[in-house]
Amino acid sequence: MNTRTLVITATLFGVLLNSVAFASDDGDRHERHGRHRHHEHNHIRTEVVYAPVIYVEPMYQVVQQVRPRRECWSTTDVYTSAGDSATGLVLGGVLGGVIGHNIARGRDRDIAVLAGTLLGASIGHDLGHAGGAAPVTRTHCASSNDYDQVEQVIGYRVQYRYSGRTYETHTHRHPGARVRVSVNIGD
Repeated sequence: MNTRTLVITATLFGVLLNSVAFASDDGDRHERHGRHRHHEHNHIRTEVVYAPVIYVEPMYQVVQQVRPRRECWSTTDVYTSAGDSATGLVLGGVLGGVIGHNIARGRDRDIAVLAGTLLGASIGHDLGHAGGAAPVTRTHCASSNDYDQVEQVIGYRVQYRYSGRTYETHTHRHPGARVRVSVNIGD
């Protein structure tokens, strides 16, 4: 037998098997449909009733809660200038000379100007160096988290009575005195 004949034979055999499988499937479908019709006579319906609750127990889960915390503190630093500037010396000398010139009269005026200039220069020099120190206050803050373990209600285990028997279910909310129950009722 050559390869071509073998391929054709295998293909025909596959088609034949598929036909038998589809025919069997149709028969199963009709049979299932027939059984379904048979169950239509025994119709079961669902009703909602309220049953009295006899016991409720909360169910807990431990969860971790994050509590952000922010802490702040202040620091004070003193900064001083290098004191290299001659501005205080010069301004103090000029100011002292002008004051000495306006206060004194006559021959003593030259001595008063000289004394005022020297005294003003000395005061300006001292103020220039003493005024260079300045306190600076800064506020620093840092954030962190505190973690608390907390029990949290995640539901309720509920026991109720229906038709003389005790049943149990779980609910997300507290059911109160009655619980809603779905029951199957047959004809």
